[in-house]
Amino acid sequence: MKTLKLAMVAIILSLAVVCLADSKPPAAKKTVCISLSQAMSEPGLVAAMYDQLGPAFLGVEHPGYYWATVKYNSVSYRIFAPRKAWKRFFLTKPVGISQKISLHQ
Repeated sequence: MKTLKLAMVAIILSLAVVCLADSKPPAAKKTVCISLSQAMSEPGLVAAMYDQLGPAFLGVEHPGYYWATVKYNSVSYRIFAPRKAWKRFFLTKPVGISQKISLHQ
């Protein structure tokens, strides 16, 4: 009889654990689309942009906007701007960023 009680307690506990388990899939990461001028107003994002981006994606010239993706504070930012604005961004370094950037290949 003790064995039966022990088995019932074990079954009840295992069912409780299964019911409380989180079976939801992980939430999708948040993606935000912003312009380069909007991104420039956030100093931490600017530092992440200099850290994660390089001017290589400007190598092929085409009309319209150029897009770049930067991850900052668990958010993925899709930043867009014309080629001229991106070149200006890579030519000017804010204080505290010491990265050598060359637009000539």
